[in-house]
Amino acid sequence: MSAPATLFASAIGAAAVTHTDSGPLQGRHMPVVTPGNVAECVEVVRIAARERIALYVRGGGSEPRTAKHEGPAALLCTTRLDQVIDHARDDLTFTAEAGLGLTAAQALLRTHGQRLPLSSRHAASTLGGILTRDAEGWTRKSCGMVRDQILGCTVVLGDGRVITEGSRLVKNVSGYNLTRLFGGARAAFGVVLSLTVRLKAQPQARRVSWHGAANPAAAFALAAQMHASIADAEVVRVRIEHSTTGQKCAVVLSLAGAKARVDEACAQADKLAGAPMLLPAAALQEGGTPQCVIEVRPADTSAATQALLAQAHCGSIDADIATGTVELLAPSAPTWTTAALQTLDSSLRGLEALVTFPANPDAANLQRNCCATPNPQVHSLLRGMAQRFDPSGVLEPGMHSWK
Repeated sequence: MSAPATLFASAIGAAAVTHTDSGPLQGRHMPVVTPGNVAECVEVVRIAARERIALYVRGGGSEPRTAKHEGPAALLCTTRLDQVIDHARDDLTFTAEAGLGLTAAQALLRTHGQRLPLSSRHAASTLGGILTRDAEGWTRKSCGMVRDQILGCTVVLGDGRVITEGSRLVKNVSGYNLTRLFGGARAAFGVVLSLTVRLKAQPQARRVSWHGAANPAAAFALAAQMHASIADAEVVRVRIEHSTTGQKCAVVLSLAGAKARVDEACAQADKLAGAPMLLPAAALQEGGTPQCVIEVRPADTSAATQALLAQAHCGSIDADIATGTVELLAPSAPTWTTAALQTLDSSLRGLEALVTFPANPDAANLQRNCCATPNPQVHSLLRGMAQRFDPSGVLEPGMHSWK
């Protein structure tokens, strides 16, 4: 057993420490630490800070990532932090540990006619992972951004301090809202231990439909019409199935809410686009890890899609015009060359795009080396915050260009 593994095993038990060579450090053997409760998780972070052991945090493992780091390291898995802390049905709030899976939480709430206004394309996604990745799923249009659904959270910082931000109340406006700081930070500032989320009522009715279009431009034009004019649309997504023989384009539309309003919205959508092909609700939650994800401002979704189409010659592309997320799903990983990535980067310049390669570590490493660096002022600000929240630099080193 390695020295880091021995330290963690002595603190939380040998059964909670295993090993893997498929972590973020690209084939390097490293211990996997799986604390069974919040106190054990805090102790793991404190040991890492004291001994300068890098920690990479994994929830459900729905988004593989890569990093470069030479020193001792361990993978911190939060999946055993899966307890429900409080369900305030009348107040419409739900508090749980960060490792609770979204699927399990939704199943529990469904029995009470309620739901979390969160979504993910991965069945294994955890609540903490959705917050720290700021994973804007198909609920973005109807419910708003992830950060707006999180009322509070408890976090262990990189030096072992535990802080609680926000509260379990829907109306909470006092002080600085640091909960938003941890949204999208991917554990670089702290490990989320628990969080409180707003609740919504289950919709009375839902219809998911497929509306064909002649080409990408026509699909985006139709999607823009639907997005602007149909109030009960919870998803407006452009789907482009791209191959060497041509393209098949469509708009995937999901309508949800009170039955009378959904019926009215269905009639409005069919008037705009003609009779659709109906899809099961599960079509919104397709599995699989995207080969490439581009995140831009919603207004730039079409431009980002065209840039990706020019470089990816097979697979399907999903473009959500409400979230500005463009995903490439391919049966096999495309061959990304330095020239191709530089061309993609050049096409996206000016769009403030974030490009990731969840299923393709080689492309992710290549992109770090060949594409433009972000704004230096932003880097300086992020480095300063990282030094304040993680002074030892043990959380996710080498995972970000600024840390």
